[in-house]
Amino acid sequence: MQVADRWHILRNLGKAVGLLLTHHFTAHRKQKVQAVGASKVVISSQDRPRRLWPQQAHIQHIHREERLARYEQVMALLKQGMKHRDIADQVGVGLTTIQNWRKRGSFPERKLREQSSQLDPYRAYVQKRHSEGYHNLMGIYRELQAQGY
Repeated sequence: MQVADRWHILRNLGKAVGLLLTHHFTAHRKQKVQAVGASKVVISSQDRPRRLWPQQAHIQHIHREERLARYEQVMALLKQGMKHRDIADQVGVGLTTIQNWRKRGSFPERKLREQSSQLDPYRAYVQKRHSEGYHNLMGIYRELQAQGY
């Protein structure tokens, strides 16, 4: 028998609704861009090694689509000759963002964060032990502790 409390049910419901609304928001932004008559900007997606859970990667992709739709809408309104202040109010981005996008001339991709780990100095040792066929994680952990981890 499964039992769920209200907090977890509401939390899961909130996540599901948030994901659904994000999809609709992205689709709505794209429709706005098409209504303005913006030309499609070709974006080269970089193949980056990702260490994300599938759901995180999906959410990251959705947020990228939202930013792209916003960028396309700003560029279309700039081509129509609208003032920066009016575009900022209509689209919901800052004036500096609009100026930076205009200077750059292409969609700004987000940089991946370089995240370091306390294990990084010992990574080569762990990989060496693993390749030697030693797969006992507690044993490797004890060896690392002896080395100062």
